[in-house]
Amino acid sequence: MTDLEKQAEELGIKVDKRWSEERLQKEIDAALAGPAPEPEKKLFPVRLVKNYRPIGDFFILDEEGDYREPTDEERQKVAAGNSIKLPVHEAQSVIDKEIAKRNDPIR
Repeated sequence: MTDLEKQAEELGIKVDKRWSEERLQKEIDAALAGPAPEPEKKLFPVRLVKNYRPIGDFFILDEEGDYREPTDEERQKVAAGNSIKLPVHEAQSVIDKEIAKRNDPIR
């Protein structure tokens, strides 16, 4: 067993015997760097047709035209007519259920 294979084993890397030393070193470097950062969640703008209580994180459009964090009251229920940004899967769901309509430049 090579030094690289020993190091990989200590890091809990399952080594494939077909890997080159270069590939093995890349796997070790990745393990030492730690977990990859979580990708940023994409948010999609919708305009509510009905009152709605968002499931996850969201932002609400204010009077100045900027998206902001919701208040505690808004986390419980966002009134119809408001524009909010939701994660894509939740936005698709509320559009399909006719709770909201798309509110992006390309409609």
